[in-house]
Amino acid sequence: MAGAPNLITRVLRRPVVYLGLGGLGLGFWGYTIVNATNSNRSHNTIFRGIMFHLRHDPQASSVLGTNIHYDETKHRPVAGTFNNFRGVAEFEFTVEGDKAQGTVRFKGRRIPDSDCWVSQVFDLESGGTRIEFD
Repeated sequence: MAGAPNLITRVLRRPVVYLGLGGLGLGFWGYTIVNATNSNRSHNTIFRGIMFHLRHDPQASSVLGTNIHYDETKHRPVAGTFNNFRGVAEFEFTVEGDKAQGTVRFKGRRIPDSDCWVSQVFDLESGGTRIEFD
């Protein structure tokens, strides 16, 4: 057992070990930031309002089916920005229903001195079919 401390000392003297551990730490940090950002985008009030509208819209139900949802583990991350202070939101994400999946695009702005949002672009595209919402 006398050789074990020498082996550990020799391994720890190599810079490759520290570079590997540093790379692993940076990778974990990046993964955490990306997932936290996507979680923030997919759990804000505008996103939830969009999903509520899609779940209760007969046109969306006819194209996608029932059980319309966004799954963070299956679909690509939500693209776009949301800034409640400036009153702008722009999202693009994939939703899935029982029949098909589609891409939702939303761009809107908040009315000054109000909590009401106005959509400038709100559409769903699935299988060549495009539905524009008011």
